[in-house]
Amino acid sequence: GGGGIRANNYLLDGIPISELRGRAVLNPTMEAVEEVKVQVHTYDAEMGRTGGGVFNVTMRSGTNNYHGSGFYQTRPVWGQSQNFFNATSGLSKAETGEDTVYYRLYGGGAGGPIKKDRTFFWAATEGYRSGTTRNQQEVWPTNNQRNGDFSHTTVNGAPVVLYNPWCRGGVASARCPATGTGSIATGGLFTGGIIPLTHPAVSQVGLNIMKLWPTETIQGPMAQNENGEANAIGTANVVDMADMFTGKVEHKITQNFSLSGSYIYNKTDEPGSTIMKADKLFMADQDQWFGPLR
Repeated sequence: GGGGIRANNYLLDGIPISELRGRAVLNPTMEAVEEVKVQVHTYDAEMGRTGGGVFNVTMRSGTNNYHGSGFYQTRPVWGQSQNFFNATSGLSKAETGEDTVYYRLYGGGAGGPIKKDRTFFWAATEGYRSGTTRNQQEVWPTNNQRNGDFSHTTVNGAPVVLYNPWCRGGVASARCPATGTGSIATGGLFTGGIIPLTHPAVSQVGLNIMKLWPTETIQGPMAQNENGEANAIGTANVVDMADMFTGKVEHKITQNFSLSGSYIYNKTDEPGSTIMKADKLFMADQDQWFGPLR
């Protein structure tokens, strides 16, 4: 209606479900929706809260008869075509990881009377599980960098210069020695771009985390480049999942008045993508993993 993209008002059984940026944040499954009414410019002042349109969604309720519905959707691997560039290169689905891709969407709803002509219920659910692949380019530490040797590392073509952040105060401390590399004597500068792993400024926790980082080469000689550009290129597997449950109970006081209550539970798990193996990311939980690069 001429309003801004996020100037609309979203109502669910008359209750606003818009967040501060104007987006609907509570989206019930279609199996729980009875009617959607879109009003533009002609709505009453009682709607308010918007300069655009009003989306008024009515949730489904039961009737005197029991009803139900369900659906299931899948996308089998054999029915999916290859990426254009992979197909042109003659790569198989197994070589590109597409043989592990899947998508499953399911849901349904059911409802009926609790007390005939008076009280009714409706419950619905929806969820999906999908596994997809993404071509990923990441920057991984090289063997030199893992050992504290940044003498070959460049930034915009210039050798990298490293300082000990614990020496900023200009006073020697447990993390900033008085002499030696990365000390008060050098102004905090690590001479030659080399950080000894035994230096007091080095975090032992950080070293332990670094030990979990993969050491395998992904891009051949490129895996050793130290210019800040991607040196690990591969295919990432991304597992997305979501579950939603909706319930509504309605009691008819009279033909013109009713009392209703509803509950919606929605949980999504949409991790970032990475070519690092899952067991390197979350050692304690093998079922879910999230990439370190967001």
